[in-house]
Amino acid sequence: MRRVTPWIILLIFVTLTACGGKKEIKRPSPEAETIKRAFLVAEKIKNAYLRKDRDTLKRYCSRKGYITILSSMKDFDSAILNFQLRWADIKRDKIILYIYWRGSWLLKGKLYKDSGLTAFAFTGSPPMLSDILRANPFSQPQ
Repeated sequence: MRRVTPWIILLIFVTLTACGGKKEIKRPSPEAETIKRAFLVAEKIKNAYLRKDRDTLKRYCSRKGYITILSSMKDFDSAILNFQLRWADIKRDKIILYIYWRGSWLLKGKLYKDSGLTAFAFTGSPPMLSDILRANPFSQPQ
């Protein structure tokens, strides 16, 4: 038993010192940071849409993006809209976020539900919504 005890203590000591160092922190890539900023802008646009806050929409959209949202907006009493980022493409100065959305809108006591996959195009720095390429979540309820 006396011979086993020093080996166990040595084994525990080696294990603790080998595994106890500081772990390397991986920093996100510049592309990941850009995508994160664009998605945060998409969330701000969504929240402004739900509040019907046109000033905030104008702040985070280019002229074309703002017109796209305003021309497709329909009236609603209240709404809930959830975004989940599915994919992102970065091409030169354009970021395209593919976002799965699910929403419900209440209009005059009637509940409407819908979902889809939209593609938001962002340009500039900080990113601004320049276009909605498919399945516009802001054109609900239909």
